Amino acid sequence: MNTLCKSVFAVTALALSQLALPAFAANMDTAVRFTAPTPKDDLKFGLVDGEITFETTDGNEVIFEASGRKDSKMTTDFITMKKSDKEVSFKQEDDTAIKSVKVQIPKNYSGELAVKTVSGTLTFKAIPSKEMEVETVSGEVNGNVATGELAIRTVSGTVNLHNTLAAKETKVKTVSGDVTLKLAADSKFKIKMKSISGDTNNAIGSDKNAKNEVFVQTVSGDISVE
Repeated sequence: MNTLCKSVFAVTALALSQLALPAFAANMDTAVRFTAPTPKDDLKFGLVDGEITFETTDGNEVIFEASGRKDSKMTTDFITMKKSDKEVSFKQEDDTAIKSVKVQIPKNYSGELAVKTVSGTLTFKAIPSKEMEVETVSGEVNGNVATGELAIRTVSGTVNLHNTLAAKETKVKTVSGDVTLKLAADSKFKIKMKSISGDTNNAIGSDKNAKNEVFVQTVSGDISVE
């Protein structure tokens, strides 16, 4: 198994059993809403499924809203939050299912953002951060980001990002999903693409002297950089 597979399948070690909500004697619809001061260093999300949207807010707090289902016998929320001055994290609990999640992140956030999911569809709306890391097994990754460094790893999900700008480095690796990147028109990029069996298309060329680097690798998916 190659390094990419090992890295992404590590996400499933803790979450794969949650792909379907077990048939409890009774389960119930539920919803949560959390707020936390903007952390200095890290925002972390460990989610399994659902439609997950990240967007910005003018406020100074991280706002997390989610709806889903859990066993009626559970005495805790189906999402748990941990927070400190340096880090805020959200984790989906065992034996639960998410329907939708909306996360609002302050526009002035300058720390790191990490998102891990198994089958959730991720949508980013101009999300800022110093570094962003996304790992998913079969979920899609859509939208746009503005970050210092961007790393996306997926096994079978597609990646479709537009107006993407990573000031230093953008890395996208997938096993079987297609990758489409529509890069910021006012910047230059040093671009490298590699696909074993998929097609590759670079419509904007590559500037070997550019400070912004883009590397895209797939096993069987097509790659398009525009």
